[in-house]
Amino acid sequence: MAGSTGVVKSSVLMLIANIVAFAGGAVYWFLLARVVGLKALGLGTGIVSAVGIASTLLGGGFGLALARLVAERGKEAPCAALASLALSAAAATLSSLLSAMLGEPGAAWWGFSLGFIATLSALSVQLLVGLGRFGLLAVAHAAGNAAKVAVGLALGLAGYGVAAVLSGYLLHQLAVALAAFAAAGTACGLGSAYSLLRRVAALGASNTVYVAGNQLVQSLGVYVYAVVTGDHASTGLLYIGAMLAVVAAMPAGSLAAAALHHSVREGRELAISSAPLGLLASSAAAAALAALTPLALALIGAGTGGGSVTAIRVLAVSGPLLGLLNIVVSELNRRSDSRGIGLVAASRLLLLLVLFPPLAARFGLLGAAVAFLASSAAAVLAAGTVDRRVPALAARALAASLPGLLSPNGVLAAVLSAPVVVAASMLLGHLLLYPVPDGLRLVVASVLRPRGRGGED
Repeated sequence: MAGSTGVVKSSVLMLIANIVAFAGGAVYWFLLARVVGLKALGLGTGIVSAVGIASTLLGGGFGLALARLVAERGKEAPCAALASLALSAAAATLSSLLSAMLGEPGAAWWGFSLGFIATLSALSVQLLVGLGRFGLLAVAHAAGNAAKVAVGLALGLAGYGVAAVLSGYLLHQLAVALAAFAAAGTACGLGSAYSLLRRVAALGASNTVYVAGNQLVQSLGVYVYAVVTGDHASTGLLYIGAMLAVVAAMPAGSLAAAALHHSVREGRELAISSAPLGLLASSAAAAALAALTPLALALIGAGTGGGSVTAIRVLAVSGPLLGLLNIVVSELNRRSDSRGIGLVAASRLLLLLVLFPPLAARFGLLGAAVAFLASSAAAVLAAGTVDRRVPALAARALAASLPGLLSPNGVLAAVLSAPVVVAASMLLGHLLLYPVPDGLRLVVASVLRPRGRGGED
């Protein structure tokens, strides 16, 4: 009971942090597009994309490994922070080279600066997860978003263009990094930091395959779709659908982060045993997003014909599977099972590469969506070889999301039916995933529970 309530409370805090970061980013890019124009925004996002590639390859996987180590031995936090600086420097160099290929003056300098800070920020998020400082992470994201919007808008209105876009982005990442270093401290020698990196190398490398696979499933899939079909309008819809899947995955993914900290601290498995509660929330979110897809497409002027609504709904409904995979990887990190993580990651990426080109070429946007869903299902089956509970959880989560696929296609009808769809999803979740009264009991108990050990926020 104590472990479950701690995971729920930390999951809620982590979810708040994720929502603040995601929503703040969406608002920022929309406002800056209006202020600096699409040309400056395009160059800025090009550099940010280059930074994202470098940060993912050299920061994402090692961040999970560092979180696991810090959760087990909090005294390692200062050395983990110092090791993060070394990883960030390597990512900055790669980011600079990628940004220079854009051929714009100053792109390489911005790429280096942003690459360093963005990678350090990504690693800092995991340091805060390892320390159990979920509340501090939410505050850091909120402060970073406020600084980002204020400075970005001020510089944009002053006519600084690309510099406005990138300066605001940098400040958000810097706020998260400063919060983590304040919590972790830096009292560590270079030799100790190097030794720490060697100890987490195998686990970090396997996590990198998984994290990079997540990005490639989205970014590579969208790129391949654009090349195969030549349909740029539906390429944008594919990207939007992939983002809806990420949003639907957030509740279960937040539980995965919280469970890593608590399960390592308490020396027992909590991620998969607590998964039904996170999947219940993710399934309801997926059903709601799927139901409201016609409204979303109408708002951006995309129309609701040609099977686009069904395709976007399939992508949204795949979100709970993404969340479940994050939960599985959280548990495999607790076990330090680098081989299992590699198996899950490789199976997902390989099936996407096999299915995506022919399905996208033959069936367009719907074929691409099915390939995304199938690649996640393949990873779930692979995860079933390391934990037999996973395939059944996946099937139940998908079943609980299905009401969203059955919602009417008309905009007004979809809006009116959305509450019914969510209620049906919650009912199915109650029957298939998690007893709702028990879930509410855990949430209430986690709120009323006094502050636990390990510096939890």
